[in-house]
Amino acid sequence: MTTSDVQFAKLESQLADWKLQVVKLETAAEDVAADAKPAYFREIQELKLKFAASQKQYDDVRKAHESASSDVVTGLKATWHDLGVAVGKAMSRFGA
Repeated sequence: MTTSDVQFAKLESQLADWKLQVVKLETAAEDVAADAKPAYFREIQELKLKFAASQKQYDDVRKAHESASSDVVTGLKATWHDLGVAVGKAMSRFGA
């Protein structure tokens, strides 16, 4: 397994973990007061949009990783960081 394969495996593992956290948020959203639900679901929808964008960028980099420039990989790392921060904030804010 190459270094790139290890890095991609770590990214895939992190993505799977974040997806589980979002599922926890969705489950928790079902039990909150009616007036709090819109905030929960708005946050969850925003996370899902970030996931979709991150997944697409990841897929693109993964397909072309041998020819990908360092700028592309740096962009993926920045996107991944932003997604992690967003998931962490949502988990903290909603206590899930």
